[in-house]
Amino acid sequence: VDCGGGDDTVTILNYVKKVDIKNLTYIVPINDDIEQLGNVLQTIKLIKQIDKEAKIFIVLNRCTDISSQNSIKEQFISIFGSVKYGIKPNLHLLKNIEIIFVPNSQIFGILKNIYKISLFDFVPEAQDLIENYDKYRSKWIKLGKDKFNENIKKYTFAKDTMELIFSLKNLH
Repeated sequence: VDCGGGDDTVTILNYVKKVDIKNLTYIVPINDDIEQLGNVLQTIKLIKQIDKEAKIFIVLNRCTDISSQNSIKEQFISIFGSVKYGIKPNLHLLKNIEIIFVPNSQIFGILKNIYKISLFDFVPEAQDLIENYDKYRSKWIKLGKDKFNENIKKYTFAKDTMELIFSLKNLH
Protein backbone atom coordinates (compact mmCIF):
# COMPACT_ATOMS: atom_id res chain seq x y z
CA VAL A 1 0.00 0.00 0.00
CA ASP A 2 1.44 3.33 -1.02
CA CYS A 3 -0.44 5.64 1.27
CA GLY A 4 1.55 8.81 0.97
CA GLY A 5 2.47 10.33 4.28
CA GLY A 6 1.08 12.18 7.26
CA ASP A 7 -2.58 11.61 8.05
CA ASP A 8 -3.00 9.01 5.29
CA THR A 9 -0.29 6.86 6.85
CA VAL A 10 -1.87 7.15 10.30
CA THR A 11 -5.28 6.19 8.88
CA ILE A 12 -3.88 3.11 7.13
CA LEU A 13 -1.84 2.01 10.16
CA ASN A 14 -4.88 2.43 12.43
CA TYR A 15 -6.87 0.22 10.07
CA VAL A 16 -4.11 -2.42 10.05
CA LYS A 17 -4.22 -2.32 13.85
CA LYS A 18 -8.02 -2.59 13.89
CA VAL A 19 -8.09 -5.69 11.69
CA ASP A 20 -5.05 -7.09 13.55
CA ILE A 21 -2.82 -7.86 10.58
CA LYS A 22 0.65 -9.02 11.64
CA ASN A 23 3.95 -9.99 9.99
CA LEU A 24 3.85 -7.30 7.32
CA THR A 25 6.82 -5.72 5.66
CA TYR A 26 6.81 -1.93 5.77
CA ILE A 27 8.74 0.26 3.38
CA VAL A 28 9.09 3.82 4.59
CA PRO A 29 10.61 6.24 2.06
CA ILE A 30 12.47 9.39 3.02
CA ASN A 31 14.01 12.17 0.97
CA ASP A 32 16.94 14.23 2.15
CA ASP A 33 14.70 16.92 3.65
CA ILE A 34 15.73 17.16 7.29
CA GLU A 35 12.13 17.67 8.40
CA GLN A 36 11.09 14.24 7.08
CA LEU A 37 12.97 12.33 9.77
CA GLY A 38 10.35 13.26 12.37
CA ASN A 39 7.57 11.84 10.19
CA VAL A 40 9.56 8.66 9.56
CA LEU A 41 10.22 8.16 13.28
CA GLN A 42 6.52 8.71 14.04
CA THR A 43 5.58 6.16 11.37
CA ILE A 44 8.07 3.61 12.76
CA LYS A 45 6.70 4.12 16.27
CA LEU A 46 3.14 3.47 15.05
CA ILE A 47 4.24 0.37 13.14
CA LYS A 48 6.02 -1.04 16.20
CA GLN A 49 2.92 -0.41 18.35
CA ILE A 50 0.91 -2.49 15.89
CA ASP A 51 3.43 -5.27 15.32
CA LYS A 52 6.66 -5.54 17.31
CA GLU A 53 7.97 -8.16 14.86
CA ALA A 54 7.24 -6.15 11.70
CA LYS A 55 9.96 -5.91 9.09
CA ILE A 56 10.69 -2.26 8.43
CA PHE A 57 12.84 -0.87 5.66
CA ILE A 58 13.80 2.78 5.32
CA VAL A 59 14.32 3.80 1.70
CA LEU A 60 16.65 6.71 1.14
CA ASN A 61 15.08 8.14 -2.01
CA ARG A 62 16.78 10.02 -4.82
CA CYS A 63 20.36 9.45 -3.77
CA THR A 64 22.51 11.70 -5.94
CA ASP A 65 25.60 9.48 -5.81
CA ILE A 66 25.23 5.82 -4.92
CA SER A 67 28.85 4.99 -5.70
CA SER A 68 29.99 6.24 -2.30
CA GLN A 69 28.65 5.63 1.19
CA ASN A 70 30.12 9.01 2.16
CA SER A 71 28.03 10.79 -0.48
CA ILE A 72 24.87 9.15 0.83
CA LYS A 73 25.79 10.10 4.39
CA GLU A 74 26.45 13.69 3.33
CA GLN A 75 23.10 13.86 1.53
CA PHE A 76 21.04 12.35 4.37
CA ILE A 77 22.41 14.36 7.28
CA SER A 78 19.13 14.01 9.17
CA ILE A 79 20.04 10.35 9.69
CA PHE A 80 23.85 10.27 9.57
CA GLY A 81 24.52 13.73 11.01
CA SER A 82 27.06 16.29 9.86
CA VAL A 83 30.24 17.28 11.64
CA LYS A 84 30.52 20.24 9.26
CA TYR A 85 27.13 21.65 10.33
CA GLY A 86 27.10 20.37 13.89
CA ILE A 87 24.17 18.02 13.34
CA LYS A 88 24.16 14.92 15.52
CA PRO A 89 23.55 11.54 13.88
CA ASN A 90 20.20 9.86 14.44
CA LEU A 91 21.07 6.41 13.12
CA HIS A 92 20.58 4.97 16.63
CA LEU A 93 16.86 5.83 16.28
CA LEU A 94 16.63 3.37 13.39
CA LYS A 95 17.88 0.35 15.34
CA ASN A 96 16.92 -3.01 13.77
CA ILE A 97 15.68 -1.30 10.63
CA GLU A 98 17.33 -1.99 7.30
CA ILE A 99 18.27 1.01 5.20
CA ILE A 100 18.01 0.80 1.43
CA PHE A 101 18.99 3.52 -0.99
CA VAL A 102 17.58 4.30 -4.41
CA PRO A 103 19.40 6.43 -6.96
CA ASN A 104 17.88 9.58 -8.35
CA SER A 105 16.40 8.80 -11.75
CA GLN A 106 13.98 10.50 -14.10
CA ILE A 107 12.55 7.05 -14.83
CA PHE A 108 10.36 7.20 -11.71
CA GLY A 109 8.80 10.55 -12.63
CA ILE A 110 8.25 9.56 -16.27
CA LEU A 111 6.50 6.34 -15.24
CA LYS A 112 4.31 8.14 -12.72
CA ASN A 113 3.43 11.29 -14.64
CA ILE A 114 3.61 10.37 -18.32
CA TYR A 115 2.92 6.63 -18.52
CA LYS A 116 0.72 6.63 -15.37
CA ILE A 117 2.11 3.27 -14.27
CA SER A 118 4.33 1.99 -11.47
CA LEU A 119 7.80 0.61 -12.05
CA PHE A 120 6.56 -2.79 -10.89
CA ASP A 121 3.73 -2.77 -13.44
CA PHE A 122 5.90 -1.53 -16.32
CA VAL A 123 8.63 -4.17 -16.01
CA PRO A 124 6.74 -6.99 -17.84
CA GLU A 125 6.02 -4.66 -20.77
CA ALA A 126 9.63 -3.46 -20.83
CA GLN A 127 10.93 -7.03 -20.80
CA ASP A 128 8.58 -7.97 -23.62
CA LEU A 129 9.67 -4.99 -25.75
CA ILE A 130 13.33 -5.85 -25.27
CA GLU A 131 13.00 -9.61 -25.77
CA ASN A 132 10.81 -9.26 -28.86
CA TYR A 133 12.36 -6.13 -30.36
CA ASP A 134 12.87 -7.58 -33.85
CA LYS A 135 9.25 -8.71 -34.09
CA TYR A 136 7.94 -5.34 -32.88
CA ARG A 137 10.33 -3.36 -35.07
CA SER A 138 8.97 -5.09 -38.18
CA LYS A 139 5.44 -4.12 -37.17
CA TRP A 140 6.43 -0.55 -36.30
CA ILE A 141 8.03 0.02 -39.72
CA LYS A 142 4.68 -0.71 -41.36
CA LEU A 143 2.96 1.94 -39.19
CA GLY A 144 4.89 4.83 -40.72
CA LYS A 145 7.73 7.08 -39.66
CA ASP A 146 5.93 8.92 -36.81
CA LYS A 147 4.61 5.77 -35.13
CA PHE A 148 7.94 4.03 -35.68
CA ASN A 149 9.82 6.85 -33.96
CA GLU A 150 7.27 6.93 -31.12
CA ASN A 151 7.69 3.20 -30.51
CA ILE A 152 11.49 3.40 -30.71
CA LYS A 153 11.40 6.02 -27.96
CA LYS A 154 9.28 3.73 -25.79
CA TYR A 155 11.70 0.88 -26.52
CA THR A 156 14.63 3.09 -25.48
CA PHE A 157 12.76 4.00 -22.30
CA ALA A 158 12.12 0.29 -21.65
CA LYS A 159 15.85 -0.43 -21.99
CA ASP A 160 16.73 2.40 -19.60
CA THR A 161 14.10 1.15 -17.15
CA MET A 162 15.53 -2.36 -17.18
CA GLU A 163 19.05 -0.96 -16.68
CA LEU A 164 17.70 0.86 -13.61
CA ILE A 165 16.13 -2.38 -12.35
CA PHE A 166 19.41 -4.22 -12.88
CA SER A 167 21.35 -1.53 -11.00
CA LEU A 168 18.84 -1.65 -8.12
CA LYS A 169 19.20 -5.42 -7.84
CA ASN A 170 22.96 -5.06 -7.70
CA LEU A 171 22.81 -2.45 -4.96
CA HIS A 172 21.18 -4.62 -2.34
